[in-house]
Amino acid sequence: MAEISAENGLDVKIRTGLGENATIEVRLDKKETVGSAKKRLHQENKISVEPARQRWYYGGARLLDETKCEEIGIVACYVLQCVAKPEGEE
Repeated sequence: MAEISAENGLDVKIRTGLGENATIEVRLDKKETVGSAKKRLHQENKISVEPARQRWYYGGARLLDETKCEEIGIVACYVLQCVAKPEGEE
């Protein structure tokens, strides 16, 4: 996987409530979608839960997979929240 430059990236913290209860620091590509970021972070073993079961929130609002990371409007010191959808839930 190619390195994401500072110019094209967003440095964010993601708090996982996925059994790990950890906060990870990652760089998201501004042009990638939330869905592609979920897949990439799972492939890089940074988030253990399958992307289809991940639910990302920012500022209390759920982020849709189609949303581009640059559209989220992340502010310094804020954290994305990643929780797992229970298995079997649609």
